[in-house]
Amino acid sequence: MRTTNQLTSQVEEAALNALGRAHKVPVPPITPMGKSRWGVLGDTRAANVLVRTNGSMVDVRFVDFDWAGLVGRARYPSSMNHWTLVWPKGVEESLQITAAKDKLVLRGSFKGYT
Repeated sequence: MRTTNQLTSQVEEAALNALGRAHKVPVPPITPMGKSRWGVLGDTRAANVLVRTNGSMVDVRFVDFDWAGLVGRARYPSSMNHWTLVWPKGVEESLQITAAKDKLVLRGSFKGYT
């Protein structure tokens, strides 16, 4: 039987792995030069991560793609909630959304931020 800490660690690892895979999915259309484009999710808080466990298996799905966009173009919206949520440093209105910031927000969900 897994402890709560073991399950939390397993879910966090599975969520971070799923996010890494999501960041590697090419976003169509491919550029005229034949280069792939990549996306970011933007709002990877726990409320937007669905988790299902079945024995030792952990299935992770991301939902709510309102903030999602292309790497280098996507920016955080002006409607971010700072009244009841604590966002990691660098995650602020109008700033560029990056894969690293997606990971920071997701990790923060497991540490009690956001």
